[in-house]
Amino acid sequence: MKAENRFLRARRNAGAFFFVTVAALVAIASLARPDSAQALEKIRIAAGRTDRTCPSAGPALGVVRLSAENDPGDVSGCLLIVELRDLSDASLDRFTSRLARLHALPYVLLDLSGAAGEPARIPFAVKKLSSAVRAASIDAKVGLDLGNRPAGDEDLSPYADALVPRPGGVATGSEASIASRWLLPSPRDESPSSAAVRALAEASPDTLARVRLVAIAGPADAGAWEQVQRVARYFTEDVSFDPTPMAATATAGPAGGDESRPLPRFFDAKSFTPVAFVPRSAALRVDLPGGSFASATVENLATGARREFGLVDAKSLTLDATSAALAVVLHPATKPEGDTRAAVEVGAVRGLTAEEIVARERAWEAGQREQIQSWVGAMKASLRFRIAEVNETFDLTILGPFYFERGKAADWEWDEFYLNGVKWKGKTLPKLPILQPEKVTTLPLDIRLSEDYTYELKGEGPVSGRRAYHIQFTPKSSVGDKPVYRGSVWIDKETFALLRRDSIQMNLKGETLSNIQNEFYRPVPGHPEVLLPLEIKGQQVFSTAGRTTAIERDVVLLKVELNPDDFTTRRGKAWASEAQMIRDTEQGMRYLIPDPATPGERIVQTKLSKKSTFGIAGAFYDKSLDYPIPLLGIQHFNFDLFGKGKQLSVFFAGALLTTNYSDPAFLGTHFDLGADLFGAAIAFGDVSYRDGHQVTSDKVKHLPAVFQINLGHPLGPYLKASLGIFTKYDNYQRDKDTAPQFVTPVDTLTNGAELKLVANISGFNASVAGSYFDRSKWQFWGDPSDPEYQPSQKDYFRWEASVSKDQYFSGFRKLHASIGYLDGTDLDRFSKYEFGSFSSHPMHGFQSGSLRTEKAWIANLSYGLNIEDIIRFEGFYDQALLTDSRSGFQNTYFSGAGLLASLNGPWQNSLFRAELGVPVVRHGVTGFVVNVLMLKLF
Repeated sequence: MKAENRFLRARRNAGAFFFVTVAALVAIASLARPDSAQALEKIRIAAGRTDRTCPSAGPALGVVRLSAENDPGDVSGCLLIVELRDLSDASLDRFTSRLARLHALPYVLLDLSGAAGEPARIPFAVKKLSSAVRAASIDAKVGLDLGNRPAGDEDLSPYADALVPRPGGVATGSEASIASRWLLPSPRDESPSSAAVRALAEASPDTLARVRLVAIAGPADAGAWEQVQRVARYFTEDVSFDPTPMAATATAGPAGGDESRPLPRFFDAKSFTPVAFVPRSAALRVDLPGGSFASATVENLATGARREFGLVDAKSLTLDATSAALAVVLHPATKPEGDTRAAVEVGAVRGLTAEEIVARERAWEAGQREQIQSWVGAMKASLRFRIAEVNETFDLTILGPFYFERGKAADWEWDEFYLNGVKWKGKTLPKLPILQPEKVTTLPLDIRLSEDYTYELKGEGPVSGRRAYHIQFTPKSSVGDKPVYRGSVWIDKETFALLRRDSIQMNLKGETLSNIQNEFYRPVPGHPEVLLPLEIKGQQVFSTAGRTTAIERDVVLLKVELNPDDFTTRRGKAWASEAQMIRDTEQGMRYLIPDPATPGERIVQTKLSKKSTFGIAGAFYDKSLDYPIPLLGIQHFNFDLFGKGKQLSVFFAGALLTTNYSDPAFLGTHFDLGADLFGAAIAFGDVSYRDGHQVTSDKVKHLPAVFQINLGHPLGPYLKASLGIFTKYDNYQRDKDTAPQFVTPVDTLTNGAELKLVANISGFNASVAGSYFDRSKWQFWGDPSDPEYQPSQKDYFRWEASVSKDQYFSGFRKLHASIGYLDGTDLDRFSKYEFGSFSSHPMHGFQSGSLRTEKAWIANLSYGLNIEDIIRFEGFYDQALLTDSRSGFQNTYFSGAGLLASLNGPWQNSLFRAELGVPVVRHGVTGFVVNVLMLKLF
């Protein structure tokens, strides 16, 4: 007897150990899976109610539907089924707007099983609708019912928590990555409890392990609803799928003794009891594998009647399920003492993937979009132009209200216009050519029909004092050559709001060499929950007139008003005014002009003007000239010559001619090919210095002309390499002071090539260049008694490097600094570096041809400020260390100073500029330089 008792206790302890082991293994398996958060989710039971309302409390959920015709009201205690039959943009916009306005959504099923539309719209619809759901309720569970429709190749798991199994089988491909399953039993002649149990019994073991919700469409009256509640009470937070096989065999009917079916079995880790469900059927025998049981509690789920069965040493249990489905709770023979729940320590918690973070950002964006119907802000855009080979930047600042209305193109009104800080006084602002790259229509993070970007989580870091996810985005290979971005975004770790986006445009065409943009999203004052790009910084580099033109953009939004009541009125007044306006269209920025057919309305000017003409009047003088040079002519730009994207620039001022023709996309490539021509009609004086003193008897006059062909190509977003092949013509003439014995140089052509690399990054401009020159004629010149001529100087090399930076301050103040180095070999008097007004290395105050050197370090400083936005002053101070053996310079210090004043001219759209320069540290060089210009825009 004692031996028999020991044997029974051993069996019971073994059974208890078995249950502990099974529970622990189930928990470990759930935690080990990548969708562990889903695996631990409570299983919910839902059913529709006859009154179509949601229960205020209870374990079961109601079921309500959101269709094009009805509004479900409060859905906090329901599964909301969203039925979509139309996947058009208009239909999706209506549904997303309605979903984003609902609150406390616990469970939402997106029913796309009967939707009409292209298969490619399925992922697009899921992303939009899911983002709207989570915008309203960030913790909402989203299920997806596709029926037999394909979902495509995209991974939708960041947007859908569960999938309704397909009618004919399990999900395959990308759908298999969705973690959980929701069961929707098809209607039959049965009670809600029987329908729920049947759905569980018909599911495969793999599906059962993933089931998180069973929903019966209903309708369920009060009695049927109580049945649903009975089933739901079994699925507490501690109940999960039990993989232990359990089957039932029919004991009556034609298949008596032969028909065996698996039963859905679950495990309650708190009470340590298996729970099996028996579908409605004839009498059957339930096998009891997996341990020793003391008893079983069987509940009739239709009536609630319960009965206890003793199971000591029993192998099976015979039940009658003819009238209703049953729930069977198996009580183990022995319970372990204390807490019987299995404890499993998890070494690490899986973090969010990049796709999941992006999905949550899209949900945040959907919620914010619903809060904002319109807004008006004061926009200030500063454009700083830096043209290669011009040691000066130009600041163009535009101010005016910006009108944004959801679903429509944004308009910008130009009220104030500043050129280098001087306010334009014309009644209307000039309509300048708009330089812009081809517009990117698919932005990173946007939900589009085609997902053009892949996302990668790079880490975490602070942005504006907030912890943020750093996500890198790159375009997919499928985008081809259409304009797209690559770069990074920073998404708030708590709210998933977009905080910053850095973008570099790819697949650029035409004259655009690079486009880099940094957007900073900040809370709107007074509305901390709304974040807008209140500051945008960027740099664009264009190939213009054969040169590299860098434009730094600094855009700020101030005084933002959200959803103003008078938005339409204010924008209408802007349309009816004479103000210059532009619109952000799908093709880029376009001028918005008055509609001649409808007064007070505006239309987009479809043809974008890319040309401008300035009239020029003025004079230039330095001591190298016998008299001031009158300047009278035009400056004409055309960046779309013949409508084929070619460029022409002409500066003609009587005595001077500078022109350029350029093809910025030569033969459809990213190479630019162009030609330059420079000529002067008046000879400039050329002075010789020896040992720091001017040698008047060696003075000559020089009349230059240059023709050059340029070929360039960008190297990434910051660099451009170019090759120039040139021919120079030099005409030398005697001056009135030239000594009789002095032999003037022979007129000659000089052929050569120049290789240059230019970089523009973060407001810095850097360049390195090397040139080779070969004269076609090179004969003796100079004073025979003091020969300077060397036959080896027929050909020569020059190379140089420079770097500059402009720093802007409030009130249009600007500080410019640059430093450069010049050097070469076999340089003579006429091939050395000079620092005249028309050279690429000016020294303010020094006349043309007065200062030459073989080697130099140069530095330039300037500071500009405005007085009452009427007149701008800019002071210059240039310095150089010159080394030239013939002139007697050995790191000899020179400096010059200049003052520039600019203000509005006497005519509309005109500008007056006057500049004076004088040598400061001059070592015997005398004179001054004066330049006066009047520009008139036509």
